[in-house]
Amino acid sequence: MEPVIAFVWILAPVPRIYCIERRLNMVRFIHSNGARLAYQEAGQGIETMILVHGWVDRHETMLPLAARFAKRYRVIAVDLRGHGLSEKTEKGYGIPSLADDIAETCRQLHVRKPILVGHSLGGTIALEVAARHPDLPRAVVALEGVILMPESVRAATRPLGEALRGPHWKDAMRGFIQSNSLPTDDRQLIDTAMREFERLPRHVHTGIFDAVTGWDAEQAARKCRVPILYVDAGSGLSDLAKFQALCPRLVTGKTVGVGHNQMIATPEQVTAMIERFVIVSLKNNQIATDIYRKGYNYERFLCS
Repeated sequence: MEPVIAFVWILAPVPRIYCIERRLNMVRFIHSNGARLAYQEAGQGIETMILVHGWVDRHETMLPLAARFAKRYRVIAVDLRGHGLSEKTEKGYGIPSLADDIAETCRQLHVRKPILVGHSLGGTIALEVAARHPDLPRAVVALEGVILMPESVRAATRPLGEALRGPHWKDAMRGFIQSNSLPTDDRQLIDTAMREFERLPRHVHTGIFDAVTGWDAEQAARKCRVPILYVDAGSGLSDLAKFQALCPRLVTGKTVGVGHNQMIATPEQVTAMIERFVIVSLKNNQIATDIYRKGYNYERFLCS
């Protein structure tokens, strides 16, 4: 089935989307496992980068990264099932199912060996794609991915899981969103997340929560055979020592002075880490070497 095309306004405000916004004004759709899924695309590079947002988010969140990578890559930013402009189905929110949606998106868009970049829930899904579809990704980047949650984190999130099934679930979600930010973060980030969570039905929230807390992260980490970068913002969402033991190809980086939505607050930090990761981890890949052999002026490109 050919992707369906629609023209829309960017609904979720993102700080400094840059000039690339005018190149991403066309939303397309594919169908996967009974759901109509939205995505936007930019760039014409010889390699592809798939950008996967997190829970209570949409693909616009990833546009600051798309702006920086679109000259070197074909960049595809997706709306996960239940989020953004994608269909809010009753089922299909398990991590394996969401990973299969990404794999099906790649199949329909003729994508081979992409670099998967996922934030939060998106990082979880990217790792699961590498485990379930080992021949698909070239590398994985998890931006504060929820992987191998420490018991302290599980204990802290259990009240949220219970509250999601009660009458005051919206209050619980507001507190959860607020807790993922630092005082130094842009207030607009929090306001955008608050608006987005209101758009999502409760069954999407409960489905995602149950999926993340019930996911077999150890198995996925053991099965990962591609280079993987974990970018940490200090939230402690993942046991990185255990992750390293299970996945020897893991490398880690840490942002400075930003909260969970690091790629919006300071995308330049994340961009630099991803670029270096590609050079070092894929240095035997001639394509990657060619992509990064010549630098370019970001600001001149972004506003050209």
